[in-house]
Amino acid sequence: AIIASKTGAIQLNGIGYLYAIIIPLVLSIISQVGDFTESCIKRFADVKDSGHLLPGHGGMLDRIDSVIFIAPFVYAILKLC
Repeated sequence: AIIASKTGAIQLNGIGYLYAIIIPLVLSIISQVGDFTESCIKRFADVKDSGHLLPGHGGMLDRIDSVIFIAPFVYAILKLC
């Protein structure tokens, strides 16, 4: 069951310790895949920054590429628990 506390934290009651260790590891790997994918797209397009909003930082897409990749997985995990 998903329980939201008064502080806004989400607690996943009923999951085992193994899942509590595996889920963050899998999400971190997926996050890296998102970062590498976005970098490959930029190399293919031969651009250094994906936008002009954050010059020198790779653009805004560089800041959210990992979140874009893990968001569906986090949603699925929260729905399944």
